[in-house]
Amino acid sequence: MLEIENLQSKHRGGPGFIIGAGPSLHFQDLSWLKDKTVIAVNSGIVKSPWASHFLTDDQGVRNWSYWHDEVKNSNCIKLLYEEKLADVASQFPEDKVVLFKHKWWFTPPDKYNLPDGLVLTREADKPIIGARTSMGSAVHFAYIMGCDPIVLLGCDC
Repeated sequence: MLEIENLQSKHRGGPGFIIGAGPSLHFQDLSWLKDKTVIAVNSGIVKSPWASHFLTDDQGVRNWSYWHDEVKNSNCIKLLYEEKLADVASQFPEDKVVLFKHKWWFTPPDKYNLPDGLVLTREADKPIIGARTSMGSAVHFAYIMGCDPIVLLGCDC
């Protein structure tokens, strides 16, 4: 398995594009991003099957066609939330998987609480920021990788 440290500053100074699954991407041609650092989040991989990275923290992806088609057939690095997806990581080559843990601003089971919010850090040994969607974790990964700027596409909410 890869460690988050393997990605630290890997794309320093270059832009990072995070592709979500919003309907605003429906008529967009994203092929110009093929040679860029791209993190496809969940079904964003359908719009960017050539993405350099795929990220999810949703165990429900196992039931979606894009998991069985695009994700399994992609040569990208899979960034998978360990607590929910460690059991499926073995279906990918070890040098293409990073298992990560994340923290929310408040995590009831262990009473972890950061009343001032979460802070992005480039330190790979710190927990990844968790959010209501996997996009938050993707932003943190792009930050750790040194991407600048970080551009969100298809984050319609």
